[in-house]
Amino acid sequence: MSTVTEIVSVSVLNKKISAFVGKGGFHIKKYLVIPTKKEYLEVDDVKTSDVPDEKWTSCKVYCSVSLVDEEISIKCVVPDDKCMQILKTNINKYVEIYNDKFKQKSKNKNKKDGVGKRTYTFNLKIHPRYIGKLVGVEGSNINEFKNDLKKSLDINKYPFVKLSDTHNSDSSPTLSFDDLDSGDLFITVSFFGCKSFVNVKNMVQSYVHNLFQEQDEHDDELEEHDDELEEHYDELEEQQNNGW
Repeated sequence: MSTVTEIVSVSVLNKKISAFVGKGGFHIKKYLVIPTKKEYLEVDDVKTSDVPDEKWTSCKVYCSVSLVDEEISIKCVVPDDKCMQILKTNINKYVEIYNDKFKQKSKNKNKKDGVGKRTYTFNLKIHPRYIGKLVGVEGSNINEFKNDLKKSLDINKYPFVKLSDTHNSDSSPTLSFDDLDSGDLFITVSFFGCKSFVNVKNMVQSYVHNLFQEQDEHDDELEEHDDELEEHYDELEEQQNNGW
C-alpha cells in the first residue's frame, strides 16, 4: 500500500517535545491522528459510524516528533495527498492551541511572581525651575536615567518617566535635597515588572543628587578660575602702576 511522507516544521513557543507530544503521545492522538482519520474517512463518531473497524484500523496516520536545529519537526506518513492536507491543517490548529496555552500559562506565572504594571510618584520638594536640568539637552539626562532604571530593574522596555509641578495626590512620598531651592516638583516612574519601590526611590534620589553635585563642582571650578583671573588682573594693574 502506497503512502505519502512529509516532514513538517512547526513554530512553537515551548520547544519541549514532551510538552508538545503529551504523556504517551496523548496530544498527538487527540489533536492530530484521530481528527485527521475522522475527516479523511468522513466519520463523526467512530463508535456509531458505518465505517468498518478494519477500515479505520487500516487507515494509518503516523506522526513522529523530533527536535531538529532547535525547531520541532513532525514526520508525517499518511495514505495519500488528501489525507496529508487534512493532517497539515490539524497540525496548524494544534500549534495555535498549544501556543495559546503556553502564553496563558506564562501570564499566570507572571501574576504569581508579582510581575505587573508599577507606578511610583515622588515629590522631590524642589523648585520646578530645575526641570530643565533634570531633563538635560534634548533629554540627555532623563534618557540616561531611564537607561539606568531599565538595567537596574531588569525589564524589557524602557520605563515611562514624567516630571511635573502638579500631581493629583497629596500622599506622594517626599525626598529631601537641602541644597536646592524648595518647591513642589513631582517625578513619576512607570514600568511593567516586579515591585521595586525602594530601588526606584534610591535611584531617583541618586539621579537628582548626582546631577546637581556635578553642577556644584562645575560652579566651584568656574569660581576658582574667576579667582585666578582676578589675581592675574590685580598683578597687571599693580605692574602698570609701578611702570615697566
